[in-house]
Amino acid sequence: MKSIFRYERKFILINKNIPELENLLRNSKFNFKKNYPLRKVNSIYFDDCNMSSVLENLDGNNFKNKIRLRWYGKKKLINSPVLELKKKIGYVNYKKIYKIKNFQPIKFSKKNVDLIMKKLFHKYDFLKEKIPISSTHYNRLYFISSKNNIRATLDFNINYFNLQKYSNYNLNKYSKSFVIEIKYSNEKDEYVRTTLANITIRANKNSKYINSLIEYPFKLL
Repeated sequence: MKSIFRYERKFILINKNIPELENLLRNSKFNFKKNYPLRKVNSIYFDDCNMSSVLENLDGNNFKNKIRLRWYGKKKLINSPVLELKKKIGYVNYKKIYKIKNFQPIKFSKKNVDLIMKKLFHKYDFLKEKIPISSTHYNRLYFISSKNNIRATLDFNINYFNLQKYSNYNLNKYSKSFVIEIKYSNEKDEYVRTTLANITIRANKNSKYINSLIEYPFKLL
């Protein structure tokens, strides 16, 4: 198990393009540069029957909890996933990552997601009374500041599937927005906030899990 504690600030942008946003990051006072190849990020989100995680977000609760299964690479093949338990207080995130041993690659489908859930249910207590709700899939670019202490990611081509029991699995919701996330350790918060005050974009409240359920417009693929 691996634990991560950090700040995350998100910026939602529309009517932009990738080169324009890459230039924005490079020309900022952080002087971001790419430090990792592009990856496809896939996540399955779990919640209880009362949709408690959704309500925490929509009610403006400062304390939020989220459980997801994440893997990288092909959307249609769940391979080498990790289970993540994420807690958020304001902009501060605390994340526990659990590696799943001896996992055999399996096709991404409602049926197989249920099978995975049944296997994990007996091993992790925090999955009790949880069900798969939705999934998110997007491309991610990775950046690091010139001082190697501030990280940034740029997400695009974001799409979602509803995995609830009576939903239409073939309904793929697509977002045209871009998401920039600035990530850094606790002691760098004042420096980051001061630097961000000098740029034209502003931090936004955003959750891909919430967007997977309520964001419009969408298109059928």
